[in-house]
Amino acid sequence: MGLSENSLSGKISPTLISNWTELTSLQVQNNLFSGNIPPEIGKLTRLQYLFLYNNNFSGSIPPEIGNLKELSNLDLSGNQLSGPLPPTLWDLTNLQILNLFFNSINGKIPPEVGNLKVLETLDLNTNQLHGAGEVPRNLTSLKGLQYLDLSNNKLTGNIPKELGSYEKLSSLDLSHNNLSGDIPFELGNLNSLQYLLDLSSNSLSGAIPNLGKLSRLEILNVSHNHLSGRIPASLSSMGSLSSYDFSYNELTGPLPTEGVFQNASARSFVGNPGLCGKAAGLSQCPTTDSSKSSKVNKKVLIGVVVPVCVLLVIATIFSVLLCFRKTKQLGEESKIVSNGESSKSAKQQRKLFS
Repeated sequence: MGLSENSLSGKISPTLISNWTELTSLQVQNNLFSGNIPPEIGKLTRLQYLFLYNNNFSGSIPPEIGNLKELSNLDLSGNQLSGPLPPTLWDLTNLQILNLFFNSINGKIPPEVGNLKVLETLDLNTNQLHGAGEVPRNLTSLKGLQYLDLSNNKLTGNIPKELGSYEKLSSLDLSHNNLSGDIPFELGNLNSLQYLLDLSSNSLSGAIPNLGKLSRLEILNVSHNHLSGRIPASLSSMGSLSSYDFSYNELTGPLPTEGVFQNASARSFVGNPGLCGKAAGLSQCPTTDSSKSSKVNKKVLIGVVVPVCVLLVIATIFSVLLCFRKTKQLGEESKIVSNGESSKSAKQQRKLFS
């Protein structure tokens, strides 16, 4: 049944729903429906598509939704839903698309999310999801996942390295959370990543890993973190990269100059005082030109060699003077001795003939 985009308002009647038990598709998106999602929705056990997005539904997601075992596409986004995710949600093992973004859903993402083995899209962005642990590692059992968006929540902990094992993931957005620790180098193995890798506005630290294998990626954003070290030159080879943002980190050293960085804009690097390069607005890196380097080396050489030579000359002159003085002294002593002997001999001769 399709009642979308008709400006319909009010609540959905539970009695009316009870008469729709043969429906395989219920589409009432883009209207003005309000109130709770009636628990009677669980009676529509043949539903494969349930679209209630962009309305004014409020309250919790009814646990009875777990009765819709044939459901493959569930979209409750753009409402005012609150409360935790019902445990029965993870019983919908035929789900391929789960969109709950732009609500006020709170609590944690439980490990049971890993039960949705055929899930291709999981979008929970802009809610109040939190947790003292990491992004659930059980997400990594969703081998067919192509789109994952957990942005604009209150998630904490590290990014699990297991996320690097996805073989079909084309978009990953973990931005605007409270994630910390290093960016796992395993994310560089996401060869299928094509549209987006957004880790911005977290508390990530350490160096940017080698992401050069992500040759299909179009958008990379790691801004507003605490990343340090240099921007890896290997990122230059990411030929499909049309947009990147490294701003407001603690990065240092020269910008890469090849590939996608040839016409770099300073906007992508602002807030990193230690960065230098040819991008407008950045300070120029200390030159390493060979001629200037040789001049510097010559100055250093002259500064070292000349004083050493002067010292050698002074030492040589001093040695010569010392030798000359010793020789003269020895000559005078020899002369004195010789004169003494001559005098003694003359006295003996006079005594002999007297």
